[in-house]
Amino acid sequence: MIWTLIAQILGYTAGTLTESSIVHMLVSGLIAMSLRLSLPWILLNLLLPVIFLLPDVNPFFPLISLILLLLVFAPVLRTKAPLFLSNDLIIESIAEELPNNSFTFFDLGCGTGSVLRALAKKFPNGIFYGFELGVVPFFVAYILSIPHKNIKIRYKNFWNQDWNKADFLYAFLSPDPMKKVTEKYKALNQKPVFLVNSFPLHLHHQKEFIAGEQRLYVYKQE
Repeated sequence: MIWTLIAQILGYTAGTLTESSIVHMLVSGLIAMSLRLSLPWILLNLLLPVIFLLPDVNPFFPLISLILLLLVFAPVLRTKAPLFLSNDLIIESIAEELPNNSFTFFDLGCGTGSVLRALAKKFPNGIFYGFELGVVPFFVAYILSIPHKNIKIRYKNFWNQDWNKADFLYAFLSPDPMKKVTEKYKALNQKPVFLVNSFPLHLHHQKEFIAGEQRLYVYKQE
């Protein structure tokens, strides 16, 4: 994104920037990777040079691209939860905490639903709910979860749900909302097990799993 803005300031135009756009894409992508950003943010940095530097491809291309980006990332303004993808090691760590008998699992901001689908296969007795406000991630999660009868994808704000109805909560959000998440969790009556990826609650955790570049914190309130 930084390199794209620099190119605009220097006066590059779409007609002269086919090769430069490719360079900008690569540089932006490499910077995002060096900062260890998640895959969606790496893709965003790769796409932005194309959006801003190649409008001659189609006069509506920048507008269409902007709309698509908003459909994916706009809910961040409401939920404070960017689109992060959980890795396979995190899913394995979550699975170690789940029982074989029936239970209810809430994914707070489920994204494309990859965590829910993986767990639903391993735990057919569990009921898995995913809450997502990003239009594109929601439809991806909803469509891919149709074959799984024990997955319920909801286009709803997870802040407005009754977390007391869950036996297990899972969240991969960002540092910004974690104080509010902690306060909501502490106010619950049932105190479900809370599984938190990378950005811990403002509470003492009972377990911690290192899963590559991600960490899973396990909270069990008495």
